[in-house]
Amino acid sequence: MLGAALAGLLGRLPSLQSQVVVPYLTDFESAGGYTVGSLHGQNFWQVTQGSAAITTALAFSGTQSLVLSPNVPPSTIKQTFAQLVGQNVIFVDFYASPVANPQLDVTTLIDAEASRAAFVKIGPPGEVHAFDGNGSGGGRWIATGFVVPLGADGRAQNWVRFTFRQDYAAKKWDLYLNGVMVKHDLGFRYNASTFFSLFTLQGASDAAGYFDYFYVGAENPLFADQAHDGMGDAWKSAHGLNPAVNDRNGDLDGDGLTNIEEYTLGTNPNNTDTDSDGIPDGWEVAHGSNPLVNDAASDPGGMGRTLLQSYQQGLSPWPAPTVPDGLQLWLRADRGITHDSTNNVSQWLDVSGRGVRVLQSTATRQPLWAAGALNGQPAVAFDGASFLATAAAVDTQAGSNDVTVIV
Repeated sequence: MLGAALAGLLGRLPSLQSQVVVPYLTDFESAGGYTVGSLHGQNFWQVTQGSAAITTALAFSGTQSLVLSPNVPPSTIKQTFAQLVGQNVIFVDFYASPVANPQLDVTTLIDAEASRAAFVKIGPPGEVHAFDGNGSGGGRWIATGFVVPLGADGRAQNWVRFTFRQDYAAKKWDLYLNGVMVKHDLGFRYNASTFFSLFTLQGASDAAGYFDYFYVGAENPLFADQAHDGMGDAWKSAHGLNPAVNDRNGDLDGDGLTNIEEYTLGTNPNNTDTDSDGIPDGWEVAHGSNPLVNDAASDPGGMGRTLLQSYQQGLSPWPAPTVPDGLQLWLRADRGITHDSTNNVSQWLDVSGRGVRVLQSTATRQPLWAAGALNGQPAVAFDGASFLATAAAVDTQAGSNDVTVIV
């Protein structure tokens, strides 16, 4: 999975010090020096709150894993790491069967020092949320749209693979879930962090959560990635990029989208117009259109001209905003809605001109569009379990501390 070189680390005991060495790999098996029972003190792991133990009740790899018992306040463990000199990019990778709770202070919380993720109950399922830091300890939680079915006790019914890519030079991090990048270029919690040194895992208050096959190192555990830029070598080679060069922030085809944006969107970084509709990918994304769908003949804003004509004439495909200045997001139920024959909404396009899209690919989580719902006007109905989310972090405050929301 991680290659022969990394596999050789399995079972290797860290040096006899309070900080373990990187690269680090363990699946909590007896071959690695772990015994069934309390985790505290085993291979320098510390249980700082509640109870955590090595167990044979459930495992992703081998026969043993780590279980965090339900507790109030939640059980918490930590491990400290020595600096891996000469490496700015570090990957943290593990499998978890986490427990979801609506409240962050009593749900599964993964703290990889510069980056954080949480497993939050949003109705029947649980959803992974990522923390977009501001560099000074603050920031905001962002829904990833990655949802997992839960058992009766609130624990995920399937193992989830979490992979964090942390760039200590750029002070940015990316999140992969089950091997797919779901968020990129999120901010560090603390920009003062210069290397990875601490991993903390918080369990939940109402059920036991499991954790297995844990890796920390400079090599991408998901795929070959010579440049450590988070984009696979095979993908880069197939699209005319150099696998040996970190060019995630470049724009090979000059369409206004960076290579990492093209990677996450599924567009071609070596083709300005992936869907061949006559409109550059970057323009489509900026104006809320789908660069993977030929929608040149559509009129999403009801402007009386096609999307292609809007592009050719240098005009916005959306109506003029009623707010004269500072508008960051404008969602209208009579514009930019994509729904199926049963009115399940999969996409809602922002008509402010900033090109924000809120999406939901899971049918059971999609809200309903209703024509003539309010005073003869259409509306979108949410039932408490349905939601729409952006595909990437979006700043709706524009640097201001004041936000006005009109519904």
